[in-house]
Amino acid sequence: KNAIGATMVVTNVTTCVRFDREASSALMARSAVRARRPRRRLGVITTCAAAVLLFVGCCDALETTTPRAAAARRGALRPRTPTTKEAALRVRGGVILGGDGRSKQKDQMTNAITVTTLAGGAAQVKWPQWTEWGAKHGPSIISGQWWRLVTPALLHGSVVHLACNMFSLHSVGSSLEAWYGPNRFLAVYVAGAVAGNLVSTFARVGGISVGASGAIAGVVGALSVHHLRHRDLFGAHSDRALQSIGHVVLLNAMLGLTMGGIDNWAHLGGFIGGAAAGYVIGARYVPVRDRFGRLRGYKDEPLLRL
Repeated sequence: KNAIGATMVVTNVTTCVRFDREASSALMARSAVRARRPRRRLGVITTCAAAVLLFVGCCDALETTTPRAAAARRGALRPRTPTTKEAALRVRGGVILGGDGRSKQKDQMTNAITVTTLAGGAAQVKWPQWTEWGAKHGPSIISGQWWRLVTPALLHGSVVHLACNMFSLHSVGSSLEAWYGPNRFLAVYVAGAVAGNLVSTFARVGGISVGASGAIAGVVGALSVHHLRHRDLFGAHSDRALQSIGHVVLLNAMLGLTMGGIDNWAHLGGFIGGAAAGYVIGARYVPVRDRFGRLRGYKDEPLLRL
């Protein structure tokens, strides 16, 4: 481009010089001979200037086409920090995906868990003994009824309890499933439920509790780990998400300490269990570059792949 620009400058200057010569020839008959010398001097100066411009332009063009210059333009000679625009590409399973790197299967597992939990609530109404069989009860779990670490997430104390938990699940579950996919999201949900009931069992052995709040707290914990891990990649988006999560956790802690009938140990255990599961099996995006150092996307490399 620089060489073409310099050539255009030379063409324009040459035209101007030719025009000056024709004009000076027409004026010679009516003016003194001494008028030629400044114009000839001007023509020589402009021609030399055009030659210098052409030389500089050609040298610049040659310099920018060298392999070193081309590599420098591609960013191979300096470290690159991924921008928000570059973060819009991700590599999953060796294939570059467009968009923001989220799963194409929207809310698949979140909806399945919701339907299953609603079915569990209907079973409580139809068969009241279902609650006695599946509620979290410390002595029963210690004696070997390990299914009670999972089944309390399918049971609830009232319709309002069920509705609030399902609303919370869709509020945070949709976001996490979009990043993790259905399988890992289910693993985090179950890990939160098991960890929450396990901590509650040993913290209050004789207590009986039901509800999916421990599992939902696990989803919140995994979502926190996801944004903390990719804070440099997502920037302000992660900052806002972490701020919102902090407000929700603080509000739930205050409600749990001031109101009765809330299993705070299940919430705490679920959050820790979900965060641990998210750290181990959760999404971990690492940059992928080509041989020239250009960023091609981000590859999901969890510590443990399911």
